[in-house]
Amino acid sequence: MTRYTPLYGLPALEPSTPVRNIADVDWQNAQRIEQILANEGRPPLASELVDLIKRLNALETAPKGRAQQGGVVTATGNVAAQSYGPNFDVKFTAGLFTKPPLFFCSAGHSRITAAFNMASLTKDGVQINTGNWSPAVASNVSVSWFAVAAD
Repeated sequence: MTRYTPLYGLPALEPSTPVRNIADVDWQNAQRIEQILANEGRPPLASELVDLIKRLNALETAPKGRAQQGGVVTATGNVAAQSYGPNFDVKFTAGLFTKPPLFFCSAGHSRITAAFNMASLTKDGVQINTGNWSPAVASNVSVSWFAVAAD
């Protein structure tokens, strides 16, 4: 007895099929594949595979990589409780960005809050402001930052 695949209708042997039928099923498969190729010019593809290929092609033609830069700024010493901490002026590599990039920063101390001043963000740099809004002193402030071209 022969069963058929759901997508292409290719014949396949049932587990109980006698070995002597293998040659017949093999021949039926060859004819079916030949018929598909003749009618379609290529085997028909499931819609999910077609969508995947389209998305991969879009990635292949997309611009390769975006300008990016990152780093860590640090200040030694203490920041008093409930007070502003040091500000950092970050300068990007000259000519790296043609317009203000997307910018991210994060303080490396649990008591320190880091934020950048949106008004200061340009293609050339940004100012990061810090503060210690906890009830205790914080020391040795560090802020990690990352900038990536927006286009």
